[in-house]
Amino acid sequence: MAIACNCNFPQLLICDEATGALDVSIQNQIAQLLVKLVREQNMGCLFIGHDLALVRSVSHRIAIMYLGKVLEIIDSEDLEKECVHPYTKALLNSVFDVYCDQDEDVELLEGEPASSLEAQKGCVFAARCPTMLCKMSGRNGGTATSWCKSLYILYHD
Repeated sequence: MAIACNCNFPQLLICDEATGALDVSIQNQIAQLLVKLVREQNMGCLFIGHDLALVRSVSHRIAIMYLGKVLEIIDSEDLEKECVHPYTKALLNSVFDVYCDQDEDVELLEGEPASSLEAQKGCVFAARCPTMLCKMSGRNGGTATSWCKSLYILYHD
């Protein structure tokens, strides 16, 4: 971001884990600066990260990826209530909450991730899919299936 601030502003700023190793208070400051910079300079931003709350706070749309494949694209404001893909739901359920019931069992994904080195047919999450959504016939044509105006579930060959 320092480069973007000190030169002719780019049309697209790419932030790959830009705040991953930072303290939470510093992450917040960077996120606020990023949102301000993007708004004031009217530029795009591709923000790559693992912290869904942080990604949601700086993004309008979110692409959920697994093994390098996009599984779901959704408006950030609809993330929790409109997500459909089982992996997105698993990510949201894995967010740590200090106020949660400490005696409640944590749902874990079963199975092993598929090899990222081998070509996968159908959804790359199928081997770990608890709902079998990824394994349903007719859903693995490599095209986007429209579920609503702002949501697309992608199945890859």
